[in-house]
Amino acid sequence: MKTEPLPQLEFSLEADLPDAGHHEPKSNGLLVNPAKVRQYALDLAERERHHDFTAVSVEFIQRVDARLRTIILDEIRRHPSKGKRLA
Repeated sequence: MKTEPLPQLEFSLEADLPDAGHHEPKSNGLLVNPAKVRQYALDLAERERHHDFTAVSVEFIQRVDARLRTIILDEIRRHPSKGKRLA
């Protein structure tokens, strides 16, 4: 049985920050480390699920990255407009 190769992640290492008028970064670079996310997800799945997962899809990594971006944006919008540090 011949298996298809898994799709590879393609992203720029130089992710652009959004301009003042934009809400989304121009680049589609990831904020997360795909290898670390894969390993963490597989380790967690091994402890939490009764099914043996052996791979993590590109779509899974992209969903995790999108959720992280949403969390960061939400934190920035909720932060008071005083001081210079996001805390």
